[in-house]
Order: sequence, then structure tokens, then C-alpha cells
Amino acid sequence: MQTRIMIISDIHGGLYNLEKVLAIYEEEHFDRLFVLGDLFGFSDDSTEDRILELLNGIKDCVMVKGNCDPLSLRCEDVRRLTIEGVKITLSHGHRFGLFSLLREDADLICLGHTHRPSISTGAKRTILNPGSVAKSRSGPNSFATIEDGYIYLKSIDNEVLEKVKMPENFGQNG
Repeated sequence: MQTRIMIISDIHGGLYNLEKVLAIYEEEHFDRLFVLGDLFGFSDDSTEDRILELLNGIKDCVMVKGNCDPLSLRCEDVRRLTIEGVKITLSHGHRFGLFSLLREDADLICLGHTHRPSISTGAKRTILNPGSVAKSRSGPNSFATIEDGYIYLKSIDNEVLEKVKMPENFGQNG
């Protein structure tokens, strides 16, 4: 996959951390941004407005709704995309969790909600949780990237926490 993707989740109003991550997005010239919900939850209105402004200012940003997001946030609970033949399903994970999404015809399932970063690669698909931008429950605040044939988990200081080679058949399961 040539498209460089950044995946973030569980911002929870952490504007400072979000700005750090989006600076990395811009500096390293990522092509797409996936946001797996929970933009808000521990913030005030001015912070929420700024978070929406930043994310809406990114051309190729795809968002799904989390359990802490207001009903007024116009996002779907699940998004399905195909990029370079790779079938991708995005969900926050609170309403449609891993077990229901395993029935998806997807090469990559991206979920947030747990605030715990992880990559699990199996024969049929890869499951990715980028962790939390601002409210980690284990280790540093984090995000994920897909680039140069690898899936990375990174701290918001851009330090690699985990690196997994994408399966050879990535995008060829359909």
C-alpha cells in the first residue's frame, strides 16, 4: 500500500495532544487521516470547536462517532473504505465491537474505545487499535500509521512503540 495513513482515536478534548499529532501528520505528509471517535467528553465548548475546526480542515479525513461524541456530530458509527484494493472497516468499537466486526469482509479493522494500542495480524485480517491521543489506559498516549509496508504504533512524540509488517496478501482476500 502506497497511501500513507494516520489513525487516531479517543482524543477526549485533548487539544494540545491532538495538535502535536496533527503536526506530525502535516510534517510527514500523510495522505489520509482516520479518526475513530471520542473527539470530546472531557472538554469545553471552545476546545470542541477548535478540535472540529482542525479535523474539518484536513482534506482526506474520515471520522466515525464514539460513545462520548454528541448526537450533533454528523458521523456514522461504521465506515467501510477500499484503498488500493485493501478493504478497511472503521468503528469506534463501543456499538459495533470486534466480535460483530469480525464478520466484515475487511482486510483491516480499525477500532478505538479501549484506549489500549494493539496490532493483531491473522490469516484473514489485521485488527488495529491506535490507542488514545489523550487518555491512555496503558503506556503513552498514542496513534497508528500505515506506511512503507508496515503498521506502526507510535507515541504522540512520534516514537515507535510497535512495528508490524503488513501481511503479503494484504488487500487480496476478496
